[in-house]
Amino acid sequence: MVMPAIDDATAARSITILGSTGSVGCNTISLIEADRDRIRFRGDPPAAGDVRIVDERLYVDLEDGQTVSVPVEIYPRLANGTDEQRANWRLIHSGRGIHWPDLDENIDTRALLSGTRPSEAH
Repeated sequence: MVMPAIDDATAARSITILGSTGSVGCNTISLIEADRDRIRFRGDPPAAGDVRIVDERLYVDLEDGQTVSVPVEIYPRLANGTDEQRANWRLIHSGRGIHWPDLDENIDTRALLSGTRPSEAH
């Protein structure tokens, strides 16, 4: 699990990653703007398994047991979509990406985990 250094003075929360700590409990990691640039992956990030939007947050369950949660508002197309459009998604690139055909939106798990915000020009 990615664990950037975060101090109390930088408590702005934008991305939450929930991951299993074995048979007991979960860890929650809040990543902040300043720490996003330090996140690096070794190999491919875990693939997505399930996707849902609840209370204006996008939740992505990953194959390694983690759940990533971000505010929907960082993806304007998703934020402006109807419930029906948001529910019409499919996994692409062997689960390394999520595609909403009705909204022309694609989110890749590497970008999601690293906190990379999308540009309006896909």
